[in-house]
Amino acid sequence: MNRSKYEKYILIGLLVCMAILMPILSLDAGISGDEEVHLDHANKVISYFSSFGQNKAATNTPVTNLQYYGQSFDNFTTLLARFFGNQDIYTIRHICNSLAGWLCILFAALLSIHLSGYRAAIFTVLLLAVSPRFIGHSFNNLKDIPFALGYIASLYYIIKINSNLTKINFKNAIGLILAMAFTISIRPGGMLVFCYFILITCIYIFQKLINKRIEKKELFHIINNIAFITLTAYFIGLLFWPYALENVLVHPYESMRIMSHYPITIRQLFEGEIFWSDQLPWYYLLKYVIITIPIIVLPLLLIYILRISSNNKEYMTKGLLLFSVLFPFLYTIVAQSNVYGAWRHLLFIYPPLIVISAIGLNQMISIQKKQWIKIVIIGIFVISLISPFQFIVKNHPVEYTYFNQIAGNFSSIANNYELDYYYHSSGKASKWLKNYIENEKLDSIKIASNYNLAHYFSDLKAETSFNYVPYYARGNVDWDYGIFYRSLVSPSQIKHNIWPPVGTIKSIEAENIPVCVIVKRQTKNDYFGKIAYTNKKYELSEKLFLNASKIDPGNEIIWINLGKTYLKQHKYTNAKASFMQCLSILPAYEPALYYLAQTEIILKNPEKAEEYYHNILKVNNKSFKTYMAFAKLKENNFQYKEAIKLLNECLYWNPNYDEARILRININKKLKRSIEKGNPN
Repeated sequence: MNRSKYEKYILIGLLVCMAILMPILSLDAGISGDEEVHLDHANKVISYFSSFGQNKAATNTPVTNLQYYGQSFDNFTTLLARFFGNQDIYTIRHICNSLAGWLCILFAALLSIHLSGYRAAIFTVLLLAVSPRFIGHSFNNLKDIPFALGYIASLYYIIKINSNLTKINFKNAIGLILAMAFTISIRPGGMLVFCYFILITCIYIFQKLINKRIEKKELFHIINNIAFITLTAYFIGLLFWPYALENVLVHPYESMRIMSHYPITIRQLFEGEIFWSDQLPWYYLLKYVIITIPIIVLPLLLIYILRISSNNKEYMTKGLLLFSVLFPFLYTIVAQSNVYGAWRHLLFIYPPLIVISAIGLNQMISIQKKQWIKIVIIGIFVISLISPFQFIVKNHPVEYTYFNQIAGNFSSIANNYELDYYYHSSGKASKWLKNYIENEKLDSIKIASNYNLAHYFSDLKAETSFNYVPYYARGNVDWDYGIFYRSLVSPSQIKHNIWPPVGTIKSIEAENIPVCVIVKRQTKNDYFGKIAYTNKKYELSEKLFLNASKIDPGNEIIWINLGKTYLKQHKYTNAKASFMQCLSILPAYEPALYYLAQTEIILKNPEKAEEYYHNILKVNNKSFKTYMAFAKLKENNFQYKEAIKLLNECLYWNPNYDEARILRININKKLKRSIEKGNPN
């Protein structure tokens, strides 16, 4: 058997193993952070088509902005679940998505074969198989993984077709049409692959014209073929996207423009600090990629770059492959696009990046003349895969929390970066709590979580109610058991071991670091205290909050509510002490600083109040409530220009904040009258 056949059988074996393993492993994946809203939108899309466009809910989604997505894969899996009558729609979604992830691997392998042979394809499959971030998202990320599939498949067919644009193979043409259509049907950013196809065609024609090796008839034939493929792919890609169908020329462009600067921003933990996602450092994506992919990938990328031949044909195809990785990455950085959740929005560049790395490795081996050097190189490659492979095995289903050796010790990483930001642990945590409840034989149960888990508990025999509860409001709601995620928990609480909270009975962990906890409530005095406070029974609420604080002294909301109770009783010294106690638990906590400022205003200490307001805005320059309170304080002290400056900053971050705009108008009038009286404050 020659080497090529031997390598071919190894490749087939690896692909078959991945095709079996990935759907099985996907069964452990939790419902991801966006799945519920995307499923809801898929149902709206189906209603749009089943009503022949009369039900337009899918074309107007001001909260989720999902009208700007095609999300065809979500729509397909929803239809598939309806067809099979399966109640557990998320299981079908995850299996389908794992197969989309597998197809990414398949097309990456096919591209490697086309460019560098079977050995490069084997390296490609191995690298993708032990890429924890890619594999983890393959189980439940129905946005980024299907988009990555369309992207790598489009690149494969573009490169195949580029070898002979004059006589395009019919199968390759159909493949490219379907691949490009699929890509744009997921996200408007799929227009990238259309641009690549047109770009490489223009380069091909330009080279022919320069060398005077093309006739008018041939030129017309090429342009006709490219126009047919591009337009057909474009219109097929819009068929399952209601908003695009409403205006096939304007709406896709509008969607691409809006989604390149996504309007929704969220808080992100990065380098130990909390940032708004539209204010992250410029190197956010670059650093995340460097510290979260298998460490061998980047050196191999460098080898690929150094080894690109000056031969026109090879330069164009391999240059396009490199461009397809670098351009979206650099554009996102330069355009300062709103990104979050590490680099999952750029997962689509990862399969071509791995193809590049695999080709780089294959080239490095090929140029060696001595067999033992080849064996050493392959040995180093295999050893480099051990660490990410072990991480996947040990930490499934939260393997996507992987950081490589460059990032350092995992325990310190956990204090500085997001871990389970996409809630992959939700399934494992919910199943554990379900078994616990059934074993305890409870008749009724109230469950709370800072992530919607109602789906998991719909079939419990016990009478069950579920409440979505933000972690920092958990004391205000009635619940018996809670599932709380580390995501958005202050890093200061993590560093000071206030996380996991009191009452934790189970942790879902990544490298022994809790990313999700199941909590059995130790007291409801905090909840009853809140009820008493609402009913203006302040003495009772004070007593209840004090009792609760003895059982759960690390619960910041107890101290906030206790401080507010003291304020109602005019016990200002006690109120300040309570808010300060909250700050000792959770430094720079906005509610504590805000109420301290309010207390100082009552005590006629405006300078101290200003200091607290400044501290809030230093931590969160989108605290609109603080801007308003601070501006009113300045207004009361006749500092109109400073008040207007604060409101201008508020409106910069939130242009639609009518209350701030009205206040600014009123203060401007006061400033004008003040100037007329000769007092230019």
